[in-house]
Amino acid sequence: MCLAEKPDRLKWFVQAELINGRTAMMGITGIIFPSLAAEIGGFKFPEWYEAGKVYIESEGAVPFNVLVVTTIAMSNFVEVKRFEDYRNPGS
Repeated sequence: MCLAEKPDRLKWFVQAELINGRTAMMGITGIIFPSLAAEIGGFKFPEWYEAGKVYIESEGAVPFNVLVVTTIAMSNFVEVKRFEDYRNPGS
C-alpha cells in the first residue's frame, strides 16, 4: 500500500512536509544567526545549546511552566487555523 494512494492523503502529506521543512529552517536560523551576531556584531548571545540554561538561571526569567503552557496554547491556535485552512482553503 502506497502512503499517497488516496489524493486527499497526498494533499495532507504535502502540507505536513511543508510544515516540517519550515520548522527545520526556523530551527537552523535560530542556531546560525545568534552565533553570527555574537561573532560579527559583538553581541553577547549564548550558544544555542546553552541558551535554555542561561535563560532559566537569569534574573527575572518567566517560570518554565508558564512558557510551556503559553507555547502549547499558541501552537494549538496556529495548528487549528492551519487545519481549518487545509479543509477549507482560503478560510
